[in-house]
Amino acid sequence: MTNNGTFSLQFSGNASGLYPSKADFHQIGSGLNGHFWFAHEQNAASEQTDRLKVTGTWRLGRSLNQWARVYVHMPSHGAHSQQAHYTVDRGANITSKRHKTRVVGQRQGTNRWVPLGTFQFNGVPQVSLSNITRGVDVGVENVAWDAVAIVPLSQKPRNFVVALGESYSSGEGAATDASTDYYHDSNHNGGGVLEHRNGCHRSQHAWSRQAWLRDDPQQRSIGARSDAFDPTMDYHLIACSGARTHNLLPSGSNPISGVQVSDPLTGAPFQTAWGTTARQQAREVSQLDKGFVDENTTLVTLSVGGNDVEWSAAIENCILLPIPCQESDIDGHRAADYLPRLMDREGRQSIATVLRAIRVMAPNAQIMLMGYPQLFSNDANCVEWLGYGISDSEAAWTNQLAVELRDVLSEVAIAANSSLGRVRFVDPIINGDFAGQGVCGEPETIHGIVAAKTAGEDHSKVQNPSQQSFHPKISGAANYARSLNREFRNIGL
Repeated sequence: MTNNGTFSLQFSGNASGLYPSKADFHQIGSGLNGHFWFAHEQNAASEQTDRLKVTGTWRLGRSLNQWARVYVHMPSHGAHSQQAHYTVDRGANITSKRHKTRVVGQRQGTNRWVPLGTFQFNGVPQVSLSNITRGVDVGVENVAWDAVAIVPLSQKPRNFVVALGESYSSGEGAATDASTDYYHDSNHNGGGVLEHRNGCHRSQHAWSRQAWLRDDPQQRSIGARSDAFDPTMDYHLIACSGARTHNLLPSGSNPISGVQVSDPLTGAPFQTAWGTTARQQAREVSQLDKGFVDENTTLVTLSVGGNDVEWSAAIENCILLPIPCQESDIDGHRAADYLPRLMDREGRQSIATVLRAIRVMAPNAQIMLMGYPQLFSNDANCVEWLGYGISDSEAAWTNQLAVELRDVLSEVAIAANSSLGRVRFVDPIINGDFAGQGVCGEPETIHGIVAAKTAGEDHSKVQNPSQQSFHPKISGAANYARSLNREFRNIGL
């Protein structure tokens, strides 16, 4: 690694010529070469009143006229922000979209290089980071300035892949050791502050990482290629367990990046069928606000909708209530009537909105919408929690829900393919990828009850098992990858 460039700091001042921002600026002996700076998170409102903004800028010592990969170094401790906004200046000779913003979590738990992505430069590259975020709390979590690396490439990568979605996409459950299999920024207790924890559970074994693309003659997985810094692969996993459709949508106007996005159907900001616009989750900005999905993206994978139609709430009722869960109350409605109605109405519309938003952000991407498996095999006689189990009728009902949701997702994808182009539904049910291997199956590739909670989970809900329950194991994520690989081959990928 060659040190070639400069790092500069800019401090916000007030009308009296004072610099309050310098009072909240510190250094620690950690990170790359044993040193980094930090300040506490602020937002636009606090900057107006308190003038605590600090901006650090790394500037390469020479001009580049080529594609290059950008990495930021995160220290093992002292960096806490879950939405650090890095702005990449691609050079003075770039005439369109010169500045690109990438939002990443800094709480990595180890000294680690984190990729911001691959960019085309024409001029002197610069990367800037301020302590201004879109968070509500200020003065609590640290934003750290450590180091930046720029790695020139001989050509544009063939594959720009982004994995969006909820728990089934993040790899929830695909772990044998939660402390190592989940990326630390997606599985931590927030320094002991419940509201600052992150349980997105992005797994190194997520199905988007296990799948492979045919351009690689060695048939290495997408994740293996990314981990090996393959110059033809730019991959980012930003799905988050528990996400609903509004957690994927882009903001109408991003106050930090300046990006403005509107729904072509309405001319207004994207919103779900419930009227909800983009929302943050686990102190992270919405997934399409993170900046990784753009005009260079070639492939987007996702699963979404299960949380919107209250499938997870129904499963929770199955194990926590003494009555059949299909007869239980969800939002004042009988579950057996309510969930199919949500799927066919609000769920259908909101999932279609997400696909439309992805197409606006990534006009050149192939979109792969993944379905859900039937959870139970051989009834559900192996499941027991706090004296309750899941009856045969409950297992049959939840399996039927998976089929009904599959039908809705398939129809939405077909309609989106017709109107947007290059949208494909991946069906793990019709191809039997989990047949006989669900909960209580042999082998069991979907967890039943998982009692032990991870660092990133809410431990105050003592009656609830781990959120990893009823999610695919590593072997189940492999089943999902097999489904995706089949569809890749069907469309020539």
